[in-house]
Amino acid sequence: MTPTDTNPPIRCLLSAPSISNPPPRKGVPWFPAVNRGEVSACHKNNMMCFKWSAKRMVHMLTSIHENNIIQTEKRDYITGEPIRKPEAVVDYTQKMRIIDKADMLLSCVESLRKSIKWYKKNFFFRIVDMARLNPYYMYLVKTGIMPSFLEFSHTMIHQMLARYREQQVPRPHSFRTGTKPLRLTERHFPSFVEATPTNPRPRRRCHVCANAQLRQRKRQMTHWQCADCGIALCLPECFRVYHTRVKY
Repeated sequence: MTPTDTNPPIRCLLSAPSISNPPPRKGVPWFPAVNRGEVSACHKNNMMCFKWSAKRMVHMLTSIHENNIIQTEKRDYITGEPIRKPEAVVDYTQKMRIIDKADMLLSCVESLRKSIKWYKKNFFFRIVDMARLNPYYMYLVKTGIMPSFLEFSHTMIHQMLARYREQQVPRPHSFRTGTKPLRLTERHFPSFVEATPTNPRPRRRCHVCANAQLRQRKRQMTHWQCADCGIALCLPECFRVYHTRVKY
């Protein structure tokens, strides 16, 4: 790597100092410690690599910027002097605004889950989440309607499930195979929750009251259940709603 301009406060690396364990990165220079506001930079051909000290150390690679420090519109609240930054940092900050906004939207409703596999993180964040964000922006441009990203995601997921979910063929109830009739296509009858040796009249939590989507959820205990579905339900409303509606 060869040094770039040496105008202050730019400090360029002329030769790497002797260190016991140099970083094993081919073609990447070793930068010495720099004071706050200073830059240490090197370049090779059309690629420049620099280290800038601000609140924290910033390392950047660029092929379109010069080794320049420019004056920004912001001022230091202590000294009142204009804040000076590398041209590459200022350009990067201006161009990253839409990316930061996209990351902000995805952070609220991201599908990312903890995993020790790196490819799972890339799949859920880079493919699944971005596949929801791109049609959201297209919807805003085409329709002019501005729902929240969460509402748009819920609507899109429901429509995809309604269109592409696997259609199940109704089967007769069989105690040998363990199959159960579909709750929307077969006849079901209420029964009491099965008693136990210690509780002759047990109660269970109503499934519809606890998982309602079109009304406020609540904790409601009931003695009744659907024997075929194995679900506890209040009589008569929750029992009827569960067996006649997909969404309740």
